Amino acid sequence: MDFPPGYGNREVVDRVFAAAGVVRRVALEVPDIDMGAALVRHGLGIAFLPAFAVARTPGLHVLDVDGTMLRWSMHLGTSSTRRPSSALRTLLDLVDLHVIAL
Repeated sequence: MDFPPGYGNREVVDRVFAAAGVVRRVALEVPDIDMGAALVRHGLGIAFLPAFAVARTPGLHVLDVDGTMLRWSMHLGTSSTRRPSSALRTLLDLVDLHVIAL
């Protein structure tokens, strides 16, 4: 199971499969991470899920994918014509502290 085409996590997984030359078949698409985790927990499929979804869903088993790094890109846009507010400056500082550039 996976998320619909166009979702960031689906794009990442599709790219990794394509790069490996593996054709995949997605039998079920779910629009929500928690729903995907719940369906996996109830034995209705397997899915690539972010670590936070696995951590908050009891009963899931994690399997590492050797030799592959699944990366999500994150982008943050700000106005080029306005000074950032103090709230935005604080957010940007937190991003700098917690996001690792790969």
